[in-house]
Amino acid sequence: RGAHASLPPPARDARGWGPRREREEREISMLAIYDVMLEVLGMLGDVERQIGKHDRALMAQLQAADSSVLLNLAEGSGSRGGTRRSRYDSALGSARETKAILDVAVAKRYVREVPVELGPKLHRVIGTLVRLVQ
Repeated sequence: RGAHASLPPPARDARGWGPRREREEREISMLAIYDVMLEVLGMLGDVERQIGKHDRALMAQLQAADSSVLLNLAEGSGSRGGTRRSRYDSALGSARETKAILDVAVAKRYVREVPVELGPKLHRVIGTLVRLVQ
């Protein structure tokens, strides 16, 4: 072998996955949450209208935040490296903002309740994005 010793194989995690497999899994997660976020947007239409009857500025902020999640997911999936991470980080911030706006709307009684299935779906989006930006 001489002066040219071979490099060790890429590190593997506990599942036996290397860096390439990890990237593939992250991409699959992103694609799955894109569809989940589309469902969330569909559920938010009535909620946005209810909020708008009481606070048009809060409604507009919710519309901007929830749309931003999906737009940043799409942009991130077409990007690489730091740009991808930045877009997913922006999507995470917007998803958290969406959740906070819903909390405000419920606390102020602008809406009686949000659809039961909306909470778990939004939490799934947030949880996946947290893992994607790590």
